[in-house]
Amino acid sequence: MQQNRSSPTLESTGLLDRFFAFSTISGSSWFFSNLAYSSGFKSLLEQMAASPIGSKQLYRAGYTEKWLNATNVNGTRFNWFEDAARAISDYFDDHFSEDSIYILTYFLATNFTWDRFVDVLLNSTGAIHHTAPLSSPISGPWAAGKMWIPGHTAVTPGNVQPDTSGLSARLFQGWAYYPFTDYRVRTAGNQSFPCYVPAAFSVRLGASPNASAPFRYVASSAVAGLEGLEYSGADSPWTPTVTAATSEIGPVLSSGAFAQSAGLLPISRVVSASSAFIGCAALMGPAVAEAQALLAGSVVPFVSSAPHGRAFRTAETLVSTLISNFSAEAVAAVAEAAVHGVIDGAYSDNTGIANAVAAGADEVLVVINSDALETAFLFEGGPAVDIPYVPPTLFPVFASPNASSLSAVIGGFAPFKLVNGSRFLQQLTVGTVHAVTAENSAWGLSAGRQVTLHVVSASSNLDIGEFEDLEHYDTLAQEILLTLVAAENAPLVCRTLLPMMMGDTYRAQAGGGPCVGHAFDA
Repeated sequence: MQQNRSSPTLESTGLLDRFFAFSTISGSSWFFSNLAYSSGFKSLLEQMAASPIGSKQLYRAGYTEKWLNATNVNGTRFNWFEDAARAISDYFDDHFSEDSIYILTYFLATNFTWDRFVDVLLNSTGAIHHTAPLSSPISGPWAAGKMWIPGHTAVTPGNVQPDTSGLSARLFQGWAYYPFTDYRVRTAGNQSFPCYVPAAFSVRLGASPNASAPFRYVASSAVAGLEGLEYSGADSPWTPTVTAATSEIGPVLSSGAFAQSAGLLPISRVVSASSAFIGCAALMGPAVAEAQALLAGSVVPFVSSAPHGRAFRTAETLVSTLISNFSAEAVAAVAEAAVHGVIDGAYSDNTGIANAVAAGADEVLVVINSDALETAFLFEGGPAVDIPYVPPTLFPVFASPNASSLSAVIGGFAPFKLVNGSRFLQQLTVGTVHAVTAENSAWGLSAGRQVTLHVVSASSNLDIGEFEDLEHYDTLAQEILLTLVAAENAPLVCRTLLPMMMGDTYRAQAGGGPCVGHAFDA
């Protein structure tokens, strides 16, 4: 709500002043990196807030068209690669949504690695260069000193019973299978270990390049028993298999390279890791690896234990050396640097809630682009996550309410009245869940913590990437804005939504603009 401001800004409204941390995964990491580091993107959002009725055109010109112009994908190429994308989806047993097929099509049509895809996205929409570090200048005073936690998932295949015993991750594969290099974890006593470990980079926005990460990379309890990584590969069917191994990988993950000089890590690579939504391809075997080789692309970002911001660059160099000149020495170098895959945070928690709570938050504002009930997997008795290899040990995060009680609470969330003519926004609701944490070693959580979850749920008939009709997302953004500023929704915005975001700050400022008579009951 603009509160009689013709040109609202994040600073003048104080909208985000009381937030101490922002936990993001996947597409929200795209969004937040632009918001935190791009003054142009921040200005675009402020212009949209000042003119909701014109927000579709503003967003189209200020974001969507910039991205399309940078990629230059023409229709002929797009149609051909759509067939390839659907074939890959079929191989994955339809685990991709329809919209995911379009983002995969778009990716394939550009001949990019996932890293390069994110480079182009951030540079075109936010003028963020692919080498810009996390310590880069921020977009405004609103962000100074706040913690950003871009969550992702470390790929750690090992002995997980019963159906993935001996599973390996493919680091790379050449045409016709060879050369190739795989890796897997080594554990004490050959104990079982999950294929995925929740992980998160973190930075204090505006801090110096050499400042330490404010939050752990992985919970030390999540990597207990993990001794190292083992690598194996071969140059051809007629040459012996080459093997090598790391040591002390647990400490590297929990308090190593990513904790020191966190500000030197590149923004684009951190976002790439957080959003690599088809990164599970590393575990899907030779056929999928062969498809990547034929397309000269890679959907899995890799990271190493190299310190001082060189974790991604060193991994890229070592993997490139393996590809161009496979040798026992190259495999040993990869092992020494503990190179491993880092993929979308959706493979561990698709909401960002768990990392926020693990970072110490006892009050969380959750913004999700789906029905609020889709958070139920985090709660005791919640549904299993239908994503390959996601370990059930990641959940629950909350011992109460249980999933059944949660459904009743969410059913009582307050709905906004949608504006007439909304094509894509199907529901916008807001409500609060009072939760209690469960003990969970994967996230480093202790039991019994009280956590208040404020949930804003925007459901639409669009998903993460229907790229043949990107203007639909421009329209959706406008529908959400027009719904929020509609006069009939003023009581809900003023009495519920804004107090959730601004707390006592809002209460002190309330009384102007559209919130007159709506802010608080007597």
